[in-house]
Amino acid sequence: KVTRIMARFSRAEYPQDPIPLEDNAAWQMVTDGRLAILRRGRNSFDWKDVSPKALAGVAKADPDDSIWSDLVDLSAVDANEAWVAIVAKKGDQPAGWIEHTTDGGKHWQESVTPVASSVKLSFVNSRCGFLLALGSPAAGLMDKAVYGSADGGVHWRQLTGPGAKGQSFYPTGICFRTPQEGWITATYHGAPDAPLFHTLDGGQSW
Repeated sequence: KVTRIMARFSRAEYPQDPIPLEDNAAWQMVTDGRLAILRRGRNSFDWKDVSPKALAGVAKADPDDSIWSDLVDLSAVDANEAWVAIVAKKGDQPAGWIEHTTDGGKHWQESVTPVASSVKLSFVNSRCGFLLALGSPAAGLMDKAVYGSADGGVHWRQLTGPGAKGQSFYPTGICFRTPQEGWITATYHGAPDAPLFHTLDGGQSW
């Protein structure tokens, strides 16, 4: 049975590391060869492309798929509700926004995010979310800022970031399991080890 199901998807169509949810539902961002947001409904094995229209503009403006995972990030809390953070250039300056859906990707609503060169996103529930905004890397000396939202990503407030501004590390991701407890992963340039930041107070300290 597993072999039969797997055979239904080509390499480009079958997502790697999907966000699993209840009743076999899942979401996935694809950045290998194409840029897309896929959704699998409850009790289904079929993936459907539910990408917001803004993704097409990102791929057109930056055809190099090796950087798409830095320009787009996905977070989902159930089979119907998900957020996509997007960074794109407007003129010579980067601009950021959130696409939010509550109906499985049929409709998306846009809201503005803090300006960054790269974003990572983590929502805990329909209201509480966290955003890691990064500047352009320069030997690890990049701007790093953490923001929190209490209204589903419509408004963002800046929180305390991990480490001091200018500290030589590269944040790579953010994940919260509750409104209070979360992690930020990072790496050092050329070092064999990697820092891991942990908060128990909703990003007020790390």
